[in-house]
Amino acid sequence: MQPVISVTSLLYLLGSIQALFFASILLADARRNAAKLMLAAFLLAFALVTFNDFLVETRYIFLLPHLAGLFLPFLFLLGPCLWFYIRLLTQPRFQLRARHAWHAVPSLACLAAFFPFYVLDAPAKLGALKQSYAISPSQHLSPFELLAFLHTFGYLLVGVILLRQHQRKVRAVYSNVEKRELRWLSNLLIMSGLLWASWVFNVFDGQEWAEQIDALLCSLTIFLLSFFGVRQARVEVELEGLVLANQGASPIAPRAGRKYERSGLSEEQARAYLVKLTTLMEEEKLYRNGELTLAGLAEQLTISPHYLSQLLNDKKGQSFYDYVNAYRVEEVKAGLADPSKGHLSLLGLALEAGFNSKTAFNTVFKKITGLSPSAYRAQHHPARPTKTAAPIG
Repeated sequence: MQPVISVTSLLYLLGSIQALFFASILLADARRNAAKLMLAAFLLAFALVTFNDFLVETRYIFLLPHLAGLFLPFLFLLGPCLWFYIRLLTQPRFQLRARHAWHAVPSLACLAAFFPFYVLDAPAKLGALKQSYAISPSQHLSPFELLAFLHTFGYLLVGVILLRQHQRKVRAVYSNVEKRELRWLSNLLIMSGLLWASWVFNVFDGQEWAEQIDALLCSLTIFLLSFFGVRQARVEVELEGLVLANQGASPIAPRAGRKYERSGLSEEQARAYLVKLTTLMEEEKLYRNGELTLAGLAEQLTISPHYLSQLLNDKKGQSFYDYVNAYRVEEVKAGLADPSKGHLSLLGLALEAGFNSKTAFNTVFKKITGLSPSAYRAQHHPARPTKTAAPIG
């Protein structure tokens, strides 16, 4: 068969080249850590898988029959590599051990299953390839493809669960989480889910437009993951240091409704600490500190972070993040009603209240009030002049 170049094949090739390029950047980085190395391993596996798609799509595989099926075992490494990458980013004390090697078993099983094909001569491989091209996609869903679908989906699912757990923990410790909760990775996992869905649909349907969507998602996903992943190191180190500093205090909130008597804090003590907490927040306005943490507030309150988290959970029904930002939103609302602050823009009021960015402010404000800041101002304070703030440095 003659090779055929198409938009789909070029997108697959672009995705493969991008993955190799960013993997080389990660491996060449002198400051690389375990997370970066795992991301590089994921990118290398992805590059080989998409290059295989390029060979199949263009039919260059008929010119290089000994490459047929050679990269398929790497398909079973994508899920584990991505999952380990998330663990290394979100769990500072996690380390790869020899016992984690069992995650490579499906890849090795695939290699063993295809070994009889690998040792065939070129004519035999060409015959098998011609036969596979003659069958429509919906007629040859192999057990291998079904296992690959389920395997990849399983790791995507546990990756999402792991990231959500991390985000809940971060919100229990920090009052500003924009650079800590890895929102970009959440979005990338959603895109990866769409890529997985398009992959499944493409196998069953095989239409050109479906293949183009699959190839486009491949290229886009790998670019965004690589772009943000390469830049993630500095934030990761900052997050690791802060989390480890607080781990000894058990900052993560326990389940709601847990009895104080069972934890060493009586109901009377809880009420007294709650009064003191309210006084600190309303009179000293500690929430204005954009870097306020659970440990920092607990120190001001002379209580352990664990008990403070429990106090907020049981008495306020809020995480630390929600509790502090509720005060910040109320200060912005009060500022909008204060004629003496008419010279401040919405962003100016937000920064003064303790928010660190416009994005975080808009998200929290709308969550609490149900309106965007500008819509709230227009509805409740239409006479207030609109100010244009300079962008945050």
